[in-house]
Amino acid sequence: MQSIKFENVPDEFGLSVKVYPIVPSPGEVDINFDLVDCMADGPSVGVVEDSETKMDAIELEDNSRVTFPVNCKYQYMALNVKNLDKFVAITVTCKCTEGKIREVVLSNRRSNIAINGNSCQAPLLLGDGWQYLNVDIEKLLNNAFGVSLDCTLQITVTGSTRLGKLYLQESEYADAELPPFLRLIQ
Repeated sequence: MQSIKFENVPDEFGLSVKVYPIVPSPGEVDINFDLVDCMADGPSVGVVEDSETKMDAIELEDNSRVTFPVNCKYQYMALNVKNLDKFVAITVTCKCTEGKIREVVLSNRRSNIAINGNSCQAPLLLGDGWQYLNVDIEKLLNNAFGVSLDCTLQITVTGSTRLGKLYLQESEYADAELPPFLRLIQ
């Protein structure tokens, strides 16, 4: 897959938001999988048009995995994910201000929090259908390890799910503040 850097996304929309779009590519409404910087692994990873949203989504089935390399200091991870009532895990790999690599795994198979060395596993509670998640990575690292976020290195989605949008943001933004290609409501 072609590698694209998103560090200096042009602000063609005249907005003052600071986002690091991962899926879809900057300025794209539809997902062009060839332009998304990722590594796919497993029996089934592809792009489908979701019948409910009428928008493209990355679909993972049968415990497939897709990993997005990033290098971003933004504190919040925002994503639209569809609950297919099957296993799904979101792994965020970060470098903390102490220089250590830390990993936080949010999984719908967990019911408790477990911390082991530089890894934290926590429950991910999903409702029915499409979900908007806004995860404060800084807060997760602080609560789990007592450290601060230096930068997010990669995000991995594993299991059976659909991923509509994935981006990092400096602050929590309302949907209307986002560039059109990242809005939940088009």
